Amino acid sequence: MADTLEYSYKVNVKKMGLLIPVIAGLALFMAHLGMTNDRGLILFHAIHLDVEDAKIFYWCMSAILGLAAGACIVAVITQLNAGDATVLRVADDGFTIPVGFFEKRMEFVRFSDITKLTMMSVNGQNYLVIRHMGGKISLQQQAMENAAAYDAVTSAIYARSPHLVVDKT
Repeated sequence: MADTLEYSYKVNVKKMGLLIPVIAGLALFMAHLGMTNDRGLILFHAIHLDVEDAKIFYWCMSAILGLAAGACIVAVITQLNAGDATVLRVADDGFTIPVGFFEKRMEFVRFSDITKLTMMSVNGQNYLVIRHMGGKISLQQQAMENAAAYDAVTSAIYARSPHLVVDKT
């Protein structure tokens, strides 16, 4: 019997907290451009917008950025109130992982239900995509405490799932 592994698995609240004012500031800047615009806009030397179309573009960008800032605020509040729903546990028969961005819930996956493991690296961030009988889960290194915790969890999942063909891309 192996020991149960437990690690924190959550969005980095400090980084999100720093990101919120940047996104909100950009939203306000785009709104200011939309209110004070008196000239057209050329995007990528290919798309030409007149004064009214440029105002619409700036207001749309402001709205999108405002929604993104709001989503970040909700994500931070969700993380701060998640409590035990931010702990990833690896046991002998399976693992429990927090899933969801705005609503935290725990999902249990049995090692016997796993059908495929795929390791991925995108822009320097490592992911383990776990396909199982009930769907798919991505284990993100950036949500772990550190790289050593991610390595320990992925190693434990590989070791306890010997029936799998592993795809490393």
